[in-house]
Amino acid sequence: TVDFTTKLSVGRAIGNALRRRIWRWLFAPNLRSLDSFFLDARDHIGAERIIMGDRFEGQLLAALDDILRKLELGDGCAIDVGANIGNHACFFAQRFRHVICIEPGSIAALVLQANLEAASLTNFQIHRCALGNADRAGVLDRINDENLGSSIVREVAGAGDFPILPGDQIWRASGLSQLQLVKIDVEGAEVEAIEGLFSTIDNEKPLICVEVLDAQRWGMVKGLLGTAGYTAWYVLVPKSD
Repeated sequence: TVDFTTKLSVGRAIGNALRRRIWRWLFAPNLRSLDSFFLDARDHIGAERIIMGDRFEGQLLAALDDILRKLELGDGCAIDVGANIGNHACFFAQRFRHVICIEPGSIAALVLQANLEAASLTNFQIHRCALGNADRAGVLDRINDENLGSSIVREVAGAGDFPILPGDQIWRASGLSQLQLVKIDVEGAEVEAIEGLFSTIDNEKPLICVEVLDAQRWGMVKGLLGTAGYTAWYVLVPKSD
């Protein structure tokens, strides 16, 4: 323990108090429904939650919520591949019996757990690993300092920072049943993630929500899922004015 002292001018103290009140006046009405959520305001997801006063990708989650109700899903389990800090995982854990969270990042995994617990949720497991089509080791390359979620898993020889595992292995070890939803957001590794989870997908036929970065990989994902019997697709393509 180190003793330290600091001085804060009266003017700065008054300025801070005014800024806090202005911030609350601007954003508090929208943020009340979000409860406690740990985030970094400098990060893409954190900044979006603060500015929009809603969950990140709130409109997409609202559309998904409507789909879940229409399909009468929610009494089973979900797998969140690329859970990051828990924006989607908290949403899933409030709607499904159990959620398996896959997140290789050491910082993100800790914040993920903090956010799930802050929401008084206990129906989850967190696996600090990445999904692939075979057992390997990996490290996380951070591409954008302002977007933790843009980090890319890179395979390495040796120990690595975390394992890359087939999702089938994780699902079998969980002892759970009735998989109803799989969300995949893995920055370009979605084909390998699906290949490693293919047996589970083929057996359980969950609703699958996947972000795909380019048309070629989308064709690969669609072809792979098609061999498991998937024939209906709801595709969102970003457009700019």
